[in-house]
Amino acid sequence: MSNLESSISQMYANIYKTSRKKTALTQEVVAEKIGISVESVRSYETNQRIPPNEVVSLMVELYCDLILGDRYLEGRCVNLCAVGS
Repeated sequence: MSNLESSISQMYANIYKTSRKKTALTQEVVAEKIGISVESVRSYETNQRIPPNEVVSLMVELYCDLILGDRYLEGRCVNLCAVGS
């Protein structure tokens, strides 16, 4: 992995963790809600592993966070949260 790829990967790991913390969810709750292990959540947030696109989509939906949606879903701004909810 090049330095640039490593930097980008670390940036996404930081976004995953920051987004989760904004929602005040624990790693355990996130894992349960999207059907993955706590170890997987932890590994994505610490840049140990890159989550599959399906998991990223589930995180976007759970966090209702356009930071992840805009960047990871190729710039398509999809508001997965109901306005005013």
